[in-house]
Amino acid sequence: EAFYAGFATIETPALKPGQVVITFTFADTFGSQRVLRPMLARYGMHATFYVNSGRIGRGDYLTLEELRAFAAEGHEIASHTVDHVNPAPLPLPEARHQICDDRAHLMALGFPITSFAYPFSGDAPLVRQIVIDCGFNNARATGGIRSPDGCASCPPAEPVPPRDTFIIRTPPSIKATYTLAELQSRYRTGRLPGST
Repeated sequence: EAFYAGFATIETPALKPGQVVITFTFADTFGSQRVLRPMLARYGMHATFYVNSGRIGRGDYLTLEELRAFAAEGHEIASHTVDHVNPAPLPLPEARHQICDDRAHLMALGFPITSFAYPFSGDAPLVRQIVIDCGFNNARATGGIRSPDGCASCPPAEPVPPRDTFIIRTPPSIKATYTLAELQSRYRTGRLPGST
């Protein structure tokens, strides 16, 4: 499986004009993310890993021991629903189970869970209220930031503090299959090689 990474450039008044903070986030509990530990450590970087508690240790997903190792190295472990489902179309009890029980399961495993990511950006108002009611202090969605293959009219960055703490905007996901040349082209020219 490929791992997915997203990053958001964040405007901050503490920096000089033109400077940005980049946050790295990885979602879905993919086992392929285990290669990130030495890579992030080598450069002194930290990331947020949005985890689905129902996937931990199953198949080629990250194990509890691997997640604990990430946390011990200063990475944030965060919530992404029990089963990686879009909560927006679900009946209210199931949406609440997916969101609240994921946080409860991860906290029972020893992780201080405060952050949530909406799978498939399913951030409907009712879902957002469940996230708030379940005790999260922030939530991230994919999209809402200008990108070559997304919203051309969106803002180029998320301000600090975010416009809305429960819908922190990011560019679309970056997939592990992208080469360095493709990423450089994507963010310099606005599109991936071969795209129209």
